[in-house]
Amino acid sequence: HLIVRANEAAIQTYYDLTGKIVGVELGSTGDVFARRWQRRLKITLQTYNLPVEALRALRASHVDAVFTDLIAFNAFARAEGGVKRVGDALVNEPVVMAVRKDAPTLLAHINAVIDAMKSDGRLEQLYVEWLVNP
Repeated sequence: HLIVRANEAAIQTYYDLTGKIVGVELGSTGDVFARRWQRRLKITLQTYNLPVEALRALRASHVDAVFTDLIAFNAFARAEGGVKRVGDALVNEPVVMAVRKDAPTLLAHINAVIDAMKSDGRLEQLYVEWLVNP
């Protein structure tokens, strides 16, 4: 997602980032996306070890925008504020759950619940409620 300062009006999509400084978490999907567009948009990339570091740099005007995931943005916006999300998602990032390799029964139960929630719409409803519009 493209994140800007709360009072930013000029940046609405990543096409508006020409000549700007963009913060990303090193190795994240936002980093990959930024590197793909870096030469074409002539953006300067500033990498950080954690998304919260990039978001704090944005709020302090050290960068013009940040590419980060929705979970990191929502947590930061609730805790510290001063930033907003603009435009649509830059990439489709799946939300994952890790299960120990030696727990096939647990994995089967989790997958069954996820499948049921997908088919009856609960998963999409939770996604919108907790990640898109928290």
